[in-house]
Amino acid sequence: MNKFFKLLSIFVISFFFASIISYAEEIYSFDYVGDYQKWVVPVTGVYRVELWGGQGGSVGGNGGYTAGSIYLEQGVELYVYVGQSRSNSSGSVSFNGSFGSAGGLPGGGATDIRLFGGEWNDFESLKTRIMVAGSGGSGNGGKAGAGGGLIGKAGGLNNPGTQTKGGESYKNMYAHGGFGYGGG
Repeated sequence: MNKFFKLLSIFVISFFFASIISYAEEIYSFDYVGDYQKWVVPVTGVYRVELWGGQGGSVGGNGGYTAGSIYLEQGVELYVYVGQSRSNSSGSVSFNGSFGSAGGLPGGGATDIRLFGGEWNDFESLKTRIMVAGSGGSGNGGKAGAGGGLIGKAGGLNNPGTQTKGGESYKNMYAHGGFGYGGG
């Protein structure tokens, strides 16, 4: 079976994967490094995976949490993107997350596992996500939204992001979120 179909079959088997990956007594932990981390499955089996999304900047909302199990075959390459937490630099970008606009702070970065690597905001790479923990919003001096679930928690008057759509700022005061990134 070629690599593409092997990866596709893994994707169909489950919709899960990691910031902590464990198999039997082995635990593989990934911390934020500002780039993706390639991980090669060492042994065929079922792995337990847990992900935490990054907290938003300033008085930011908490990131989401997700967990699950997935069957993986030895030698499969996966790409772990650990989201940046609490960027306090006005007008900046948080890794795997969002953009700060109009002098605002960015939210945190999502943490996810992908079948193919690339820049964190690369559309083709984003489409291969198999598990995602959403990030928290920044708050920008107000109430911050939190990531997680089918719909995130609203921050103040802003509309939260969902599984299929980025969040929207109140009265278009800041940039809206989109596929794979948050607004700010």
